[in-house]
Amino acid sequence: MGLRYEWVNFNYKLNNIKQAEQSKKYSSLLPTLSLSYSKEQFGATLSFRSTIMRPSYSVLRSSISYNDRYTYERGDPSLRPCYKYDLGLLLRCKDFVMSANYVYLKDGISFYKALIDNQPIALSTHINTDYSSLRVQATYSSTFGIWKPTVTLGGYVQHLNYKGMSYTKPLLIYAFKNMLSFSKSFFATFNLVGKSAGDDELVYRYSNLNTSVSVVKDFPCGLQLSFIISDIFNTSREYWGANSPGLSFTKCLKGTAQAFYVTLRYSFNTASNKYRGKGAGNDEIKRL
Repeated sequence: MGLRYEWVNFNYKLNNIKQAEQSKKYSSLLPTLSLSYSKEQFGATLSFRSTIMRPSYSVLRSSISYNDRYTYERGDPSLRPCYKYDLGLLLRCKDFVMSANYVYLKDGISFYKALIDNQPIALSTHINTDYSSLRVQATYSSTFGIWKPTVTLGGYVQHLNYKGMSYTKPLLIYAFKNMLSFSKSFFATFNLVGKSAGDDELVYRYSNLNTSVSVVKDFPCGLQLSFIISDIFNTSREYWGANSPGLSFTKCLKGTAQAFYVTLRYSFNTASNKYRGKGAGNDEIKRL
């Protein structure tokens, strides 16, 4: 059980001039709670967590960017921070792990495309909207000799309505990951990861599948050699759509995930238990 109070006062400057629209002050009270039970090979955890996600500086800009004659981009300095309330249940029994998370987002920050004053111009921006979602997942992982398979099945559904449109089609998520450990220093993987079509915030995601294979060899001198083939069957793509009143937009980009990598890595310092901090400024760096 915990309680965190956050008070943030930051100034955003451009060319050493303070930008009043992007400079913000926030005050937040964020509780957390976790209850656990464990007996032999069974375990259960019930948790509640509240967090805050602040908009990146790029989506707070007030300027408009021109992509082409039909598409513009713009930020929104009036965007508010998003408060996330996550109620989760985790169950573990032998080689099975099951989880369910109900999430409520207050002022969720979502990508949105809309027409500009009924003109044939699509404006990409970000908006605040309240919505809830449910995510369930089941994973089985075990070891059979040198083979370690992991099978994951999950689903995601959200309750989101915005400007008279419904974004509630569920998503199915699946993964089949395999590791073959020939020795402590030589292993191979074959992974299949995909999802069905469905709504993700205000974006419609089309079905996608990525199949990859890798072979990794570690040498005693600290050298590691790996061969990786990503998207073997060229089935992965950036394929999504955005629908709003009077607008239907679809983007399909193929071939960006298919690749062959050869990596040679050398570790100068193999010590892994030295404390290096938790990166207190990482969240602020990501916003930039």
